[in-house]
Amino acid sequence: MSDQTAQNENGDRDSKLVIVEDTFPNGEPAFDYWRTVCRPVFEAMPRTPLTQFRLATRFAKVDKLIFNQVAFSAMRYVRSPEVVRGGESDHVTLHLPRVGVERGVLSGHKVRMSPDRVTLCDWAHPYETSAEETEKLGILVPRERIEAIDWVYRSSPTLNWSRTTGSGRALARLCLETWEGLPNAAESDAPALADKLVELVNGLIYDTRHGRQPRTPRCSGETQADAMKRYLEEHLDDPDLGPEMLARVFRVSRATVYRNFAVPGGIKGYIQDHRLARCYRELASPKHSFKHIYEVHERWGFFNASYFHRIFKERYGKSPAEVALEGRAVLSRGHTRAREFSHSIRRLHQWLE
Repeated sequence: MSDQTAQNENGDRDSKLVIVEDTFPNGEPAFDYWRTVCRPVFEAMPRTPLTQFRLATRFAKVDKLIFNQVAFSAMRYVRSPEVVRGGESDHVTLHLPRVGVERGVLSGHKVRMSPDRVTLCDWAHPYETSAEETEKLGILVPRERIEAIDWVYRSSPTLNWSRTTGSGRALARLCLETWEGLPNAAESDAPALADKLVELVNGLIYDTRHGRQPRTPRCSGETQADAMKRYLEEHLDDPDLGPEMLARVFRVSRATVYRNFAVPGGIKGYIQDHRLARCYRELASPKHSFKHIYEVHERWGFFNASYFHRIFKERYGKSPAEVALEGRAVLSRGHTRAREFSHSIRRLHQWLE
């Protein structure tokens, strides 16, 4: 327990700056704790054996903002309509993952939380997500602090700011600097720290709402169609990728987007073909042979397993499992050759001695 917590644990529950660190053994006790913490918001279900479940958490209250640094094993989260009606819905959450990707659907909107972006989610909606083993910082912001909360709720309950852009970098830096500076902050600092962060979030939401997004630059000599294809290939793991996103990013009409993809299958076929190719490459790679097949196809935007298996086999004439087995066989042969080489080196050293 931190010094700041010790100063506040016997004081007013509304103290403006409180830091609490929870430690307990991994395994079933850790999962039971995490399920209890999550229950007012969603149902948490492990994707790993309970004996292997890992959890570490650290919470801080900054004015009315709640920071949570957490690391947990692979999980599935479900927020049902019943929980939305009867549970905790008066916050939005900023997610800053350091390790791991979480994907799913929030009220019909695809959502992806990953280390390359800052993601905002509105709790006033049902959702279902699957998370890999994850380490992240989450920040709960009261709904009344978000100026355009009605627009967020109706039109964009999940928002993303890429950390490769100035806006995303600025937001991530402020969140992390605030969190890292809390052990040295005084309780009187809390309102100013919270106000600064909320002000930036409101500004970024305003810019997003009014379409103030940076134009994607073209490389020298690159046509608009080539630039769009490059953008798609750089963002294949984004669940919102499609004609609407390209129209918004490049500030053109959807008709222009469709004209630039006058190929068999159109833009959706182009995206699917390239995502399938990424899946094949990853499944066949010895480096990724330890991954589950669902981790690969969910990473590249295929959330219906039976559909993925069918189109994958139609495209490559092999099932995903067959391709993964081939990758593991390559890895096994590599290990065998490495052992044989090591044995030969030892024999050579013995002969030289």
